[in-house]
Amino acid sequence: MSAQESWAIRPSRTGNNDGVSTAVFVIAMISALLTAAFVLWLFVWAARKDGEFDREVHSRLRRRPRR
Repeated sequence: MSAQESWAIRPSRTGNNDGVSTAVFVIAMISALLTAAFVLWLFVWAARKDGEFDREVHSRLRRRPRR
């Protein structure tokens, strides 16, 4: 093996990376699901806070909210 070949990227010796591929896929899916759940939770939280603020403003103005 020449010096130039020793620095080259070589394929794995076994040639079977199914376990690694599956682990990467599972980690990516869990990460995506947790991110989506967190974003949805933020939307719900923001909507509830907005509702609280709206009720507070209407109570200070002594008006009934339009429906």
